[in-house]
Amino acid sequence: MPEQPAIPGGASGSPELSIVLVVGALRARAEDCLRSVLGERASHRVEVLVIDLVRGAAPPLAGEKHPSVRIVPLASDTPYATARAEGVRRAGAPVVAFLEEHCRVKPGWIEAVLAAHAGPWAGVGGEVHTGTPVRR
Repeated sequence: MPEQPAIPGGASGSPELSIVLVVGALRARAEDCLRSVLGERASHRVEVLVIDLVRGAAPPLAGEKHPSVRIVPLASDTPYATARAEGVRRAGAPVVAFLEEHCRVKPGWIEAVLAAHAGPWAGVGGEVHTGTPVRR
């Protein structure tokens, strides 16, 4: 599979953050996730590697034509961990973040992730908020 060129990003012309998003049959959820990332003020600083496990068997994703998005089709039986690892191998940025298709980023997320990685540590964990109200 030919390599795709890096997208315009930071001052170097390369992305500052690679976001790996493994997508399966739940296309609407993946589109909502992608929309939340691409709606960020700093979306020009990232590349989104959409690891698509059902390419050809499902409709294209809304937002996949955005210049920050790269589609990486893999076989539908590819294990999730293998799909994520392929995203890391193809990442063009020095920082890689994983999102799941059911996630939505909050405003300022890209800047916060990049700022957190500017510190003297090797890894950064995100904060998780539920989108589902608690029922008792």
